[in-house]
Amino acid sequence: MSSNTFHVSEGSKNFDFKAGSHNSVIVEANGLAASFHSNSLRYKELFVTAKGSIDVSISSMSVAVELGIVE
Repeated sequence: MSSNTFHVSEGSKNFDFKAGSHNSVIVEANGLAASFHSNSLRYKELFVTAKGSIDVSISSMSVAVELGIVE
């Protein structure tokens, strides 16, 4: 795929911070809305090839990130 875009369209109002392992913190964001678009999609299965574009809407998504300090 080429010409891809990913856009978070609605920010989260529900953040959670908790302690991780070994000098780290885990940040979670729940209830995000996002969209994905690709202008150039090519999918091949056996002898059939599909070409086109794709638009995807995500109504509820969660993301967790662990941030750590390395000494």
